[in-house]
Amino acid sequence: MPIAAILVPARLRARFPSRAGTPASARGEQGATAGAEGAAGPPPPRPGCAEAGAGSAAPMHRAPLDAGALAALGRRLLPPGPQGAPSAMVAALYRGASVAVTGAGGSIGLELCRHLLAHRPARLLLIEHAEPALRAALDALELPAAASGTALVPLLGNAGDAPLVAGALGAARAEILFHAAAYKHVDIVEANPLAGLRNNTLATRAALEAAGAAGCGRFVLVSTDKAEAPCGAMGASKRLAELLVQGAGAAGALKTAVVRFGNVFGSSGSVVPRFAAQIAAGGPITLTDGRATRYMMRPEAAAELTLRAGALAGEGGVFALDMGAPVRIAALARAMRDTAAERSGGFSRVDIVETGLRPGERLHEAPLPGPGAEASAEAGVFRLPVSGPGRAGGALLVAQLARLDGETNPARLRAEMLRLAGAAPSAQPSRGNADADGSRRTAAPRRTEPLARAS
Repeated sequence: MPIAAILVPARLRARFPSRAGTPASARGEQGATAGAEGAAGPPPPRPGCAEAGAGSAAPMHRAPLDAGALAALGRRLLPPGPQGAPSAMVAALYRGASVAVTGAGGSIGLELCRHLLAHRPARLLLIEHAEPALRAALDALELPAAASGTALVPLLGNAGDAPLVAGALGAARAEILFHAAAYKHVDIVEANPLAGLRNNTLATRAALEAAGAAGCGRFVLVSTDKAEAPCGAMGASKRLAELLVQGAGAAGALKTAVVRFGNVFGSSGSVVPRFAAQIAAGGPITLTDGRATRYMMRPEAAAELTLRAGALAGEGGVFALDMGAPVRIAALARAMRDTAAERSGGFSRVDIVETGLRPGERLHEAPLPGPGAEASAEAGVFRLPVSGPGRAGGALLVAQLARLDGETNPARLRAEMLRLAGAAPSAQPSRGNADADGSRRTAAPRRTEPLARAS
C-alpha cells in the first residue's frame, strides 16, 4: 500500500485521488505544482492572467527563462559593448597586480572579478559580507583563477569595517580597490534611507580610509546613473559616495575614479530576474509605468569598461560608460514573455500590469554619457564635467555625514541627504504620498494590456 494511503484518511483520498504512477509526461511540465493542485495538466491561469483569447486556447506550458536564455536575449537586445581594444595601459595595470573587489559575490562584483582574471593579476581579494555569495564566487572563480595563476583571497566581512578591510588590504598588499558593494534597489533604499546612507555612503568613506591606511594606491567607485541630480535616497547615497571619492582624489593620497553606468542586464539590481520569476510563475509581469525607460548594458561590457576606467583614475574624475540608447521597460517585458512562449511551444497568457512609479523613481534616467562628456583615452569611456568638493569640501562633507548617522526620522534624513547631494530642484518621489513618519503609500496597480500571443 502506498504511504499516502496510510497517512491520508479515506474521506480525503476520495476527494483528492492519488496521481501516483502517472508518468511525468502525462502530468505536463508543471510537475509537482500540478500535482499539488490536483490537476491532470497544467494549472489554470492565476488571478491577474488574461485568457489567450476568445474560445478555446492551447494549454500553457511555461518554460522558465534560464541563464542561457536570458544571456541570449541580452545579446539580441543590447549592443555588444566597447568596439575598440583597451589601451596597453590597462593590461599593464592589472597584470601581476594585487587587486581587491568589494561586493565580490554580487552580480557586478563577480563579473569584475571574472574580467580581472583575464589580465592575470597575482592576487584577487574578494570582500563580501554574505557567506553564501562568497562561497558561490569562490566556486565560480576557482578554475579561471588557476588558469591565470591568480591566488584568490576571501574576506568575509563588511566593506564598511575599516580596520578589517585595511588589515586584509595590507596583508594582500593590494594596489587597486574596486568598490562595488552597494544597495541598489531604489524603493527599498527610499524606505530605509539610514541603511542606504550607511551601506552606500559611509561604507565608501570607510573603504577609502582602509585603502589609505593600507597603502592601496588606486580606488575605483562603481556608481550609477541615478547619482545624476538624484531624486531619491538611493541616488543621493551614491552621489554622496561619489563626492567622498572625489574629495579623496583631490587630497592626493589616492588615485581615485568614479564610474557611472545604468542597469546591468540580469544583475540583482535590474528588473530582469523579477520579470523572469513572474513569467515562470504564470504572471502577471509588474512594471511601474509603460513609458519608463532605462539604460542597460550587458554584464561583460560593464565590467570591461569599468576596468578601463580604473586605468584613468587620478584626482577623482567621474566617468560614464557608453550605454547606447535607452530601453523601454515595457518592450523588455514583452520580449521576455515572448521568448518564454517560444521556448514553451504554447500560448502565453501572461498579463503585463502597470503599478505606478515607486517613491524615488523617475520615468527616464539622465542620459549617459550625457551633455558635455568628453571622450577619454579608453574606447567606450567618457569623462563627465562633474565637479567635486575639493580637499576642504571633502573634509567638511565627512563631518556633515557623521552628524547624519543615526537620524531616526526617515523624511528628515532623506531631505538632508538630497540637499547635501545637490539634488534636482524638484527632487520628490514621482508616485506615492509621504506619511508623517516618512513612509510611503503607492498607487494601486492597473493592467496595461491583457496579453495573449502565440509562439
